[in-house]
Amino acid sequence: MSRHAEQAPPPADYKGRDISYRGLVYAFIGLVVLLGVAAGATFLLFDFFQIRQAAGDPPASPFGEVRLVPPEPRLQVEPIEDLRAMEAETDRLLGGYAWVDRERGLVRIPIERAMEIVAERGAGGGGAPEGVSPGGVSQ
Repeated sequence: MSRHAEQAPPPADYKGRDISYRGLVYAFIGLVVLLGVAAGATFLLFDFFQIRQAAGDPPASPFGEVRLVPPEPRLQVEPIEDLRAMEAETDRLLGGYAWVDRERGLVRIPIERAMEIVAERGAGGGGAPEGVSPGGVSQ
């Protein structure tokens, strides 16, 4: 007889298990513990940083508080206010009378009046309209 025939048949649960449930449970418990430790360390670290910031630690560098003024030209700090101031100045210049050069008799007149004068004279220039001297001064 051959050797194979002499051996006893294998037991009914011969294949056994493919996976160890005990190892799987230990791995899962280890993972949960590791996550808990990491979350606790994170909360402790955030508390530490919050307390440190509230304590008002000095800056890391002595130059941390120094504000250097950049060289010219500088950006506008308040551009909207600057625009309003420029528009007000422009309106004042275009809407009022003022001497430009008294010796030569040059004056600044409101833009509306200047447009009326140009409309009366025409775009080509020509002579001064009635009541306006050649220097642009109203009489």
